[in-house]
Amino acid sequence: MKTRKIPMRKEIVSGEMYPKKELVRVVKNKEGEVFLDPTGKQNGRGAYIALDREVAKAAREKRVFEKAFSQPIDPEFYEELYAFVDHQQARKELFEHEQD
Repeated sequence: MKTRKIPMRKEIVSGEMYPKKELVRVVKNKEGEVFLDPTGKQNGRGAYIALDREVAKAAREKRVFEKAFSQPIDPEFYEELYAFVDHQQARKELFEHEQD
């Protein structure tokens, strides 16, 4: 059986490489809008963040997306990011719990 190569991406807060599945992509499009891209297929400049509540909080505190995209970011974006990450992490924890 052929082992498939796992696509890795650099996580924006820690700077470490993670499997793409464990991250969510954030995109800045040509119009300068910054938004979550769970599909990973939207056009624009992408940055990846871990699906972890603490990382989402750190991203807001360190203003990593302002730096990555060289523009101010609406605080609502960080609310949306945290809600998304919180939901994904809760699903993952639930799934892992059911596996026990």
